Amino acid sequence: MLTFARKIFFIMTVKSIFIADGSFIARTGLKMIIKEMKNFRLSGEAGTLEEFNKNILIAKPDVLIIDHTSADFSSAVIALTNKILPGTGILAVTHGESKETLTGTMNAGVTGYVLKECCKQEIEDAIIAVSKREKFFCGKILETLLIQCTSPHLHCKKITGSCEPLKITDREMEIIRHIADGYTNKEIAD
Repeated sequence: MLTFARKIFFIMTVKSIFIADGSFIARTGLKMIIKEMKNFRLSGEAGTLEEFNKNILIAKPDVLIIDHTSADFSSAVIALTNKILPGTGILAVTHGESKETLTGTMNAGVTGYVLKECCKQEIEDAIIAVSKREKFFCGKILETLLIQCTSPHLHCKKITGSCEPLKITDREMEIIRHIADGYTNKEIAD
């Protein structure tokens, strides 16, 4: 737990954000959201892998917002970022994806995941959570991942099909990864 003094320091510290998205319009929209947020600033952006490689180490952001489905970006970029900048929280912001793609992204090490159609408040909440290294996932993302979660023993949270955000524990995240990887309930329990 953070002490009161550390909480105040966190609140007063300006966090930097780097955007990696092949879509100009998506980057512009994210920049507008960031500009309105207190204690956050844009430290850089990239529309291509070349721009990303050139600028990410200079920026050393607290949060990387990435669309790993853009032409130049992938789960491999997320995994590499986690290796070279382990203090950076990673927020994936994409359109709806397949269970396999989501699993690959989670295994690569994203801290949070929201859809591009999520509301402004949810995207802001995700940025704040990821900056604190808290897991944050849009409800629709978890619904896709938990489609096979039918066992009462797993205590899966009810997913409503909405984009409502859900904060999940590390243990729940571990179970979700196993489900997404196709393990049976017995294999997960073992």
